[in-house]
Amino acid sequence: MGEGSAMPTDPHHTPTILQQSSQPQKKQTPRKPKRNDTQVPQPSDPTEIVADEAVHKELGDNLVRAATTTSSLEAE
Repeated sequence: MGEGSAMPTDPHHTPTILQQSSQPQKKQTPRKPKRNDTQVPQPSDPTEIVADEAVHKELGDNLVRAATTTSSLEAE
């Protein structure tokens, strides 16, 4: 046996053959937890938005102040 031969030259190399066990294997399927959809009660009358508008306006003012401060720092 020389170069280019199809036979492996390593005398210690033996192919490994895995035999399946005689007992059938059980396939485990992951269980998904059951989810119960919860209904959230909805108010029948429209809620007041006045407080939200005040908070939004206040946040908007803070954003304008923050943007002004940032741009004035960049200008220096």
